[in-house]
Amino acid sequence: MKRLHQLASYSILGVLIFVVDRITKSYALEHFGQTSVAASWLSFDLTFNRGISWGMLHSDDGMFFWLVTAIIGIIALILLVYTFMQFKRGHPIIGETLVLAGAVSNILDRMLYGGVVDFIIITLFNVVPFGVFNIADVCIVAGVGLMVITGYRHL
Repeated sequence: MKRLHQLASYSILGVLIFVVDRITKSYALEHFGQTSVAASWLSFDLTFNRGISWGMLHSDDGMFFWLVTAIIGIIALILLVYTFMQFKRGHPIIGETLVLAGAVSNILDRMLYGGVVDFIIITLFNVVPFGVFNIADVCIVAGVGLMVITGYRHL
């Protein structure tokens, strides 16, 4: 019964992340056609990332875009299998849940919009823009961090 409760908790967390990301992206699609400054360190501007993190591997070539998308999908499927195995071993899978929920939402963007909907811009020290990202990206980065931390604890 405890395992079922844990599985339900992880599922709720994943669905919550997915829904919040979809809602914020929908809002961005409707409201952020131009840069909107919220604070000296925070602004919003709608972009479609056709590459991976921070626009790396960006390409306007359709075949390359779908190749990158397929590779991301394969990595997500491998992570899903790994996550299931970790859960069966009794290991916490919070990090994996964060990564998977963010990845699924970003993959959906790639299929719906031909790129990932990014819109949040953080400017460090009021000078250096950190890049454009979304809620799913934050969850992916936080999830990988948690996976590293929990991985070290289980060595």
